[in-house]
Amino acid sequence: MIRRYRPRRKNTGHRIPLAAIGLTITALILGVVYIKGDDIVNHFKGQTHLVYDNKEANENLELLLAELSGDKSKLLDLVNNRKSRLAWIKSDDTRRRFLWFLLTRLVDNGLWTEAKALLPEVESLAPTEGLERLAVAARERQDYDLQLRLDSRLLDQITDDPARTPMLLRSVRRSAETYLLMKNPDAAVKVIARLDQPGVMARISTPELAAEAAALQMMRAEASTVKEPVLQIVRNILEKGKWPLCPATSSLMIEEVSNALRDNPNLAAPSLREIEAKLLRCRDSMLEYPDREHRLPRCYMMLGELRYRLGEYEGCSQALSLAEAFADGYGEMTPELKLQICRTRSRSDEARGAVPDAMADCRYLVEHETDQEEVLRCLSYLAANSQGADKIELLTRCWDMMEKDESLARKNADFKASIANELAAYYRTEEDYPNAIKWVSATTDIITAAHPDVTDGKAYRARLELALINRKADTRPCDTQAARLLKKLMVDIEALSEEDREKLDAADKDLYRTVVREYARTCLLRGESYYAKQAVKKIKEGLPEKRR
Repeated sequence: MIRRYRPRRKNTGHRIPLAAIGLTITALILGVVYIKGDDIVNHFKGQTHLVYDNKEANENLELLLAELSGDKSKLLDLVNNRKSRLAWIKSDDTRRRFLWFLLTRLVDNGLWTEAKALLPEVESLAPTEGLERLAVAARERQDYDLQLRLDSRLLDQITDDPARTPMLLRSVRRSAETYLLMKNPDAAVKVIARLDQPGVMARISTPELAAEAAALQMMRAEASTVKEPVLQIVRNILEKGKWPLCPATSSLMIEEVSNALRDNPNLAAPSLREIEAKLLRCRDSMLEYPDREHRLPRCYMMLGELRYRLGEYEGCSQALSLAEAFADGYGEMTPELKLQICRTRSRSDEARGAVPDAMADCRYLVEHETDQEEVLRCLSYLAANSQGADKIELLTRCWDMMEKDESLARKNADFKASIANELAAYYRTEEDYPNAIKWVSATTDIITAAHPDVTDGKAYRARLELALINRKADTRPCDTQAARLLKKLMVDIEALSEEDREKLDAADKDLYRTVVREYARTCLLRGESYYAKQAVKKIKEGLPEKRR
């Protein structure tokens, strides 16, 4: 019998491990209960919360809010008694926040002095919007020192905040305008330069922000001694903003045109035409917002001067008149701008034959111009277009100006001689011989000084005219003076060398014979026939007719 072997079956169970796990969990639970016993008890037991009665606090708060919404007298009472009225508020931070709201109410009601006195207690709590609001209020009340301090603190807080870029530009503009108002351009330039930071420049990308930033940089350029680097910044900003239609764009164009005309005074006509086209584009851009663009007068002024250089006098006068109209409309007409307009427009009107318009500008220049050469030009034009006594008065003013200013007389020697000659002719026609003699004498002096070479006959002919006008006066002293002048002239001619005498005869053939003849006539009028006969023997003529 064969018996098969069977291994012994293992007799193992899971009772011991399961029991160990159960004991461990029980121990942990008991430990937690021991440690957190109170919390667990309280959780199931519940907790009592003590609620205090806030009726008094609510009444105080309701009263304060009512006074905040009250009139000026209630606000003044609250601010004057704030320590006692706010003593029930235990938190210093809460009390200061309430004072901040009180300050804003004081500002809203025009109680600026009281608000300013309260500011040191709450300024550290002011949000950025609150600082801006206070800065605006300070500027409106011309409290510039406080405004600049508030804006400086505001700029420190928001320069690196992308969300506050519009506020940053507003604060920079406000500060720069105040510095310029206080005659401190260096400080204005410095505060605008804060926009040069790369982080700020990177945020100025929209047309609206670019327009404002470029306008501020143009303000900086006007206040700076070196403009070109700032103008380049303006170009970069406008290019990044896709050249928006804004005052800065037109201002930059005007500045570039002005520099081109100043640095190139002898530009050819084609180049001037290109500049004119640029100015016209600039003008059209400005006319999109004429109420905000106060550079239109300058644009039209430059356009008028450019057209004058091109010889387009009609367009020149039209542009200058528009410059004057816009300047008057904006209330920005200055004496300097008015003079500049009248100088160029008077010339263009004269060139196009608009005599009344040119005379109107010349009259203004005569009264207000400080450049004596310009005044003399205007007086001469007015005289040339006047008659009678008005003309004589204007010519006399011209003469008096040149008598007082030797350099002016030297530059206008021919004009001075023509004035004396014209005045002499006028008084001769009026038979005012004392004045006629005065002006003929003046003419003689001018011609004699201008022609030292007597062989051309001009100086001698002028001396002859002086003698004849003396004789025309028909008085004994004047006849004597005429005879003396004629005799002296006759002797001077006879004293010339043979060569000079030939030159004189070639220049004025009958001069000597006329002098001798008039001398003889003068002698006859004076009853000195002997001297008359002796004189005419030199020219082998008979005695002349006895007339003046």
